[in-house]
Amino acid sequence: RLARLLAWDATEILPALFLALGGLLGLLFAALMPPLQVPDEAAHFFRALGISNGTCVSPADQPVPFAVHQLPIIFPTRLETHHPVRFQDYQRLMGSRWTDGQPVPFYNFNANIYNCAPYLASAAAVEAAKLSSLSAIGLLYSGRLGNLALYLVAVYVALRILPFGRPVVFCLALMPMTLHQAGSVSADAATIASAFLLFAYVLYLAFDPRIIALSGRHLAALCGLLLFTTLCKFNPWLVLLLLLIPHSRFGSTRRKLLTVGACLALVLFASVAWQSIDQVNIVAFKAYRTSLGISTDINLAFILHHPLGFLVVCARSWRLLWAEYATQFVGYFGWISIPLPPWLVWAYLGVLMVTAVMGGTHVRITLNDRLVCAGIVAGSVASIFMLLWIFEMTQSYLATSIIGQGTGLCPGVQGRYFIPIAPILLMAISNTRLR
Repeated sequence: RLARLLAWDATEILPALFLALGGLLGLLFAALMPPLQVPDEAAHFFRALGISNGTCVSPADQPVPFAVHQLPIIFPTRLETHHPVRFQDYQRLMGSRWTDGQPVPFYNFNANIYNCAPYLASAAAVEAAKLSSLSAIGLLYSGRLGNLALYLVAVYVALRILPFGRPVVFCLALMPMTLHQAGSVSADAATIASAFLLFAYVLYLAFDPRIIALSGRHLAALCGLLLFTTLCKFNPWLVLLLLLIPHSRFGSTRRKLLTVGACLALVLFASVAWQSIDQVNIVAFKAYRTSLGISTDINLAFILHHPLGFLVVCARSWRLLWAEYATQFVGYFGWISIPLPPWLVWAYLGVLMVTAVMGGTHVRITLNDRLVCAGIVAGSVASIFMLLWIFEMTQSYLATSIIGQGTGLCPGVQGRYFIPIAPILLMAISNTRLR
């Protein structure tokens, strides 16, 4: 009996425990957070609404019912700065139907450039609510529950198949900021869930002793996960996770490199194909950015012609904003307006570090594996800064603060963007000896 007890892996209870805790806490986040008070949730909600009508590519001037259009008016951005949350607003909206009133054009410039993949769960839930003739606010909460269901299932499967590192993914999946996104209509719910599942499946293929060679089914599932993850949020660096799988399981080093190259070509082709299909919305998005004083072409040209200057700004942003990034990573609610107390942020980061360092198993992570993980994280972080630079940098700020004064920072970067790649970073610092 003692031998069986010592041989028992306590982390085996984590998938079921996550389902219980994640379901309860996720429902609380989804129910208690006022409508449209998650960053960009209004844009994501209208995108899911458009997809529920059966169109993956939404028109730039998507018509929405008048009752639905009233939601962002009654619950504006940063609601707490306008008026208290009023229960009568909920009562009035719940007493209506989503079809009430004539359709109103809604120009959803930001979310229409997203692929429809991260909205499939929320759109399906919104469609079910439409068939039930719920109110406009009922559509929103149905979309939140659809996203939460996808998140719970994906992370549960990830925890089940992980050969090691379950405590790290468990803690990341229950982090306040993660649940804040999972219990909303934001595309980040599917982005985080798919990234965790892809990470877990690659480790399963790489380190599970029961797998001797990769079958066609393994490769098909791997390609499907890669495709879905990159369509949720484009990050070709995740393809390099395949380098963690020993070449013997591919059959040879040559087959391994060919497979990695084919997967990279697949995700790049999918991204280019989507941009070609969604060209109308991309043109509208660029025109909208231009009206805000943002030139995506000039911003990209600056990075290409002044890469060192771009890296200097990124380093300065990390040096001055690292504490804010950390808070946004762990928990910064509403429209990045309600931070968790600093002591709680650092306590949670400490828990993540301890579970990463002490959560090793008999599996040996080589130096090459750690370098691959570090390269993926570095490339992903650089890509995040590049994308936000291109889409958020105004020409006046670029000319004065960046070029003129040399004191500017990279705009738009938020700590929550690093959650999908956090398991890869924490894997790189795990230590079997310290366990």
